[in-house]
Amino acid sequence: MRDYLPRTESANENGTSPIHPAAVMSPLLIWAMRFVDDFADDTLTAWQEHHTLTARIRPHANPAASAAMRKLVEQFAAENRPLPGRIHNGRPMLAISYLAGRANASKEQASHAVRAYGPHLPVAAESPLGSPIRGRLGGRAWLEHITFHEAPQLMHRLSTACLIVILYLTGMRPDEALELRVGCCPEPGTDDPHPHGYQIHGNYFKDARDGDGKHVVGGLPRDTPWTAIAPVVRAVRVLERMADGPLLFPVKTAWASTTSGSRKRRGEALTCQGANGRIAAFTAWLNDYAARRNHPRRSGRPGSGQPLPANPRLAHRPPARRPRRGSRCSTGTCAPPRSPTATPDKPATDHAGSSTSKPHEPWPTTSTPSPIASTAANTSPDPPPAA
Repeated sequence: MRDYLPRTESANENGTSPIHPAAVMSPLLIWAMRFVDDFADDTLTAWQEHHTLTARIRPHANPAASAAMRKLVEQFAAENRPLPGRIHNGRPMLAISYLAGRANASKEQASHAVRAYGPHLPVAAESPLGSPIRGRLGGRAWLEHITFHEAPQLMHRLSTACLIVILYLTGMRPDEALELRVGCCPEPGTDDPHPHGYQIHGNYFKDARDGDGKHVVGGLPRDTPWTAIAPVVRAVRVLERMADGPLLFPVKTAWASTTSGSRKRRGEALTCQGANGRIAAFTAWLNDYAARRNHPRRSGRPGSGQPLPANPRLAHRPPARRPRRGSRCSTGTCAPPRSPTATPDKPATDHAGSSTSKPHEPWPTTSTPSPIASTAANTSPDPPPAA
């Protein structure tokens, strides 16, 4: 990771304690890069299948689907298989949307078919999709399968992983990264007399003023593009595959649940507060995933029982002072909520709006390695070369 993260031995002009590179930054970045490089294709394929199924759900009863719905339920009964479902509030719940999409029927038709032809059938804890799993971790598939209800959650994780890679490896401020657009990183021209590799074009917000000296809320185009190394380019390309609009990090997408913030700022970019919530959810998912795969105990490194902190700050460098309450996040650091409410199954709410949360306590410097750091050290490939 020394190829991507700066050394911390030298004195820093900022008074705030830096994020510990071994305990937080390195493992978080390694896992984010692995998600982008190894898990992205599986996640995008599963999401496409999920999207296809939900698009086939009819708003009203489809007479032509009644026979198909009955045949589907009777097939589960003949094979003595439980009906697809999910765990909700600790109890299995029937996956009505999944069944309706399979038969091109309405949800009411799916419920009626189950009551009529399969009331005795048990309900499974998940609804696996048929998309293949090709990503590998430690020589085996990173997931046995992706379920119908996991697909949108994994899209959240993938988008967050791309954001982490871009922030840590370009030097962008958070609000600059969150406003990036599709096409911001074009392919280098083959006839360029001064080849410069990949560059990212975007807006800057700090001290962005017009000719009258007034602050430009939407920012101004940056004269000097950011240099993009290979991992950053791959993250941007994944985000472009995910995008259904002009922004790489929109506050509302097909895979993100609607929130009060997204209704107020329809179609606009995710804010720093929302991004911090997603990073907290991403970190919680990673710790749960590592625990389920028993990775910490496989590493054999001392102190690996400590999880990665759930709320590492979004910035690549700490600020010299805390921002004023109510000001836009343009100092280079976004403060996460004091008590993030993210869980592996429920991403934190993506609140949109300006950063108006209360000032946070500085993130303490720690020397305890995390299980994610140990896992990544044993399973990650060598860092890819710069472009």
